[in-house]
Amino acid sequence: ALLRLRIIIIDSNETNAASLIPQDELKEVILCFSRDRWVRLHCAYEVHRPIFDLNEQLQGSEGSCDEIKLEAAPPSGVQPFLGLASYFAPLGYVYRDRVSLYSVSRLLFCQLWCKLNVMSSCRDTLLTVCKTFETLLLQVHPALFLHLVSIGLQPLKVAFSWIQLGFVGLFEMDQLLHLWDRLIGYMDPSILAVAAAAVFVHRAEALMRCATESDASLVLVEGSRLRIIPLIQMFLYKDFNIPKSVT
Repeated sequence: ALLRLRIIIIDSNETNAASLIPQDELKEVILCFSRDRWVRLHCAYEVHRPIFDLNEQLQGSEGSCDEIKLEAAPPSGVQPFLGLASYFAPLGYVYRDRVSLYSVSRLLFCQLWCKLNVMSSCRDTLLTVCKTFETLLLQVHPALFLHLVSIGLQPLKVAFSWIQLGFVGLFEMDQLLHLWDRLIGYMDPSILAVAAAAVFVHRAEALMRCATESDASLVLVEGSRLRIIPLIQMFLYKDFNIPKSVT
């Protein structure tokens, strides 16, 4: 329990810079989420294998222990991890009321974000979204993909955290919320794969000049000036002259 609390505190401290929520309130929101049984019952996927406490026993009418209650630890069934606060903090720009903030964040995790925190081959989960990203980038700009691999940078190594955490930490807040608006509207995590591929293609000219992995990483870490919706539109509708052999 102390370890889980420590992780929540560290995570809320690191994520607080991207939020209007005071640090203590963000920590309280994450703690409420961790202790909320509703999450475990309504999550689309089981993110973590629950740890059960077999010591809690229900007392019968005569005071005897007649059955054992399986209680998940934590009750939400989601073990705290670094990055969990990223799903809550940006919504502080949308909801000033903490009850609304928590309710919406909880629902989004159960319907959307849990898909990006589970190892599954099902559609729209983390593995398939990552595969979609690699396929898109390889088809649209194979020269860039192969160049990055040749200098020791696997594109997915950079894009993985973007996809899993919904681009928190890369985009400015207004651009992040524009992306989340589309993501929530379609309820399709594949949009994150398109966004990640669009960023790579947008940076292609600079990346093709990079000779080392560290140089390429520095090009990709800066996203403050990116305008994500125009980038996605350009990526989807521009004619990249893709050879028929790779389509």
